[in-house]
Amino acid sequence: MKLILIICVLSFSCILCSQDTNAAKYANTIKIKNLKLHLNKLASDQLEGREAGRLGQRLASKYIANMFESFGVKKIMDSTYFQRFEFYESKISKAFLTNGRDSLLLNKDLYMIPRYGIPEKKQVTTHTIVDFDSLKSLPDSLIKGKSYFSSIKKSQLSNGHEDIRRLFKKYIRAGASSIILSIDTIMKMADYFIHQSEHSIVSLKTNQSTTNQCLALICETSALEKAFDFSIEHQFNKNISFDLRLQFESTKSSKIFFTENVLGVVEFNKSSDEYIVLSAHYDHIGKKNGVIYNGADDDGSGTASIMVIAEALAKAKKDGIKLKKNFLFIGFTAEEKGLLGSRHYTDHPMIPLEHIVAGLNIDMIGRADTLDHKTDDYLYIIGSDMINKDLHDINEKANKDYSELDLDYRFNNTDDPNQYYYRSDHYNFAKHDIPVIFYFRGVHEDYHKHTDTVDKILWDKLEKFSRHIFCTAWEIAKSPNMLTK
Repeated sequence: MKLILIICVLSFSCILCSQDTNAAKYANTIKIKNLKLHLNKLASDQLEGREAGRLGQRLASKYIANMFESFGVKKIMDSTYFQRFEFYESKISKAFLTNGRDSLLLNKDLYMIPRYGIPEKKQVTTHTIVDFDSLKSLPDSLIKGKSYFSSIKKSQLSNGHEDIRRLFKKYIRAGASSIILSIDTIMKMADYFIHQSEHSIVSLKTNQSTTNQCLALICETSALEKAFDFSIEHQFNKNISFDLRLQFESTKSSKIFFTENVLGVVEFNKSSDEYIVLSAHYDHIGKKNGVIYNGADDDGSGTASIMVIAEALAKAKKDGIKLKKNFLFIGFTAEEKGLLGSRHYTDHPMIPLEHIVAGLNIDMIGRADTLDHKTDDYLYIIGSDMINKDLHDINEKANKDYSELDLDYRFNNTDDPNQYYYRSDHYNFAKHDIPVIFYFRGVHEDYHKHTDTVDKILWDKLEKFSRHIFCTAWEIAKSPNMLTK
């Protein structure tokens, strides 16, 4: 009877704890000292803020590749650690809206955010009239290819120019033909838009047609009415649409830059063509007025994390551990230029996208935000159940079995005003229906400032989160089947 009781207790203990001892063993090889080694290098002044296409970024890519090689992480297709490509940075020199007789000029009469995209030429014709509140809530399916006009009052903007920025970004991302806003006064917002127009417009190609790009602009109602001789109030009262019959034109100058993604593979199963992507962007925003923006958290923390995870998995491979799937590690460049590195990879995959079963993307996990949390071991999970519920369940299981973190889903929503789901490299995989998780700790007071430095990194948290992501990847790799969509 005593023997039966012991067996029952042992069996129950196994049910309660379904840890894979090998997963726990190799996760525990992820140490703060190694995270510090890599992050101190990546966020050093020597790398000058790692801006894509500049010397500091190239030095960072070589460092990551050299570390991959030292870990035993193999070159992609046994040939290279790099995927090189070019991109272009352009500045608007002139832009205007005209009826052939009178014109509204950029930064004098009309205002835009050119870095989100701007057409060179566009005929402005029939626009559907929509009130501003309805405009903000329209689903993407009603935005793509459509043209909208709205007349607003500044008092309707609870967050000032930020409300306009978010609206423009939503409509441009959703593929609108145009979005034109007239406002009673642009005072106290004009300086913001003028500053935005000074940012470079970044693209992967210069020869791509910009005719179909969304035209997103705002101008004062009085300027629009005076220049083009019509009453906006009359249009709103009498019509659901009207024909503006205007022409938009812009001119710009461009420079070419060269950059590279860094890739490496750990292959546990030569007979399998299934890969799990672990990614982070290693670029940052460089220097401004001689001041270096080191980007320790953004995204030195994520880059250091994939490096220590790669090292741990390479050790397991060397020790003869068997898993059913393989791993592709990608340090993306030019994320800060508009997710260009991941867009280039998904447009030109070195391992076919149909062989990618999941993407785990890490961005800014070394600090904490100022929101309320159950514990300080919180980690935002974004996208885990949007394409595949299995991936969500595996991440939850890894947390239960190994990590015991506070997995926070408050931003796991495509309608979240912050739009985090669209703002890091996982999104370019999600667009191809690949299940993804975006691991994130939120925005803090040093975001995109020169004060994002290594001395503020929470090292124990970075170690804990890196171990959790390792265990999630391990559990996916153990699964005998591709994740079902």
